[in-house]
Amino acid sequence: LPHDTGPLEAAIASAVRGNFDVFAFTSAQQVHNAAAVAEGLGLRDRLYEAMRSAVVVSIGPTCSETLRDYDLGPDL
Repeated sequence: LPHDTGPLEAAIASAVRGNFDVFAFTSAQQVHNAAAVAEGLGLRDRLYEAMRSAVVVSIGPTCSETLRDYDLGPDL
């Protein structure tokens, strides 16, 4: 995780309020970090629900596989 998780926490809070139409991930580590921080905030299930209601974009096969491991398969 980054030293300052504040921006990620803010993004997760915004996402669970329905403010995101697209989630874009460029690395598997971003997926792991988002999941870990959402879990710590008690928002994991709400984040996953928000992601399933939006378009999930993945760059590269490793990132896509990681999203599938979380049952959040990418749309693009």
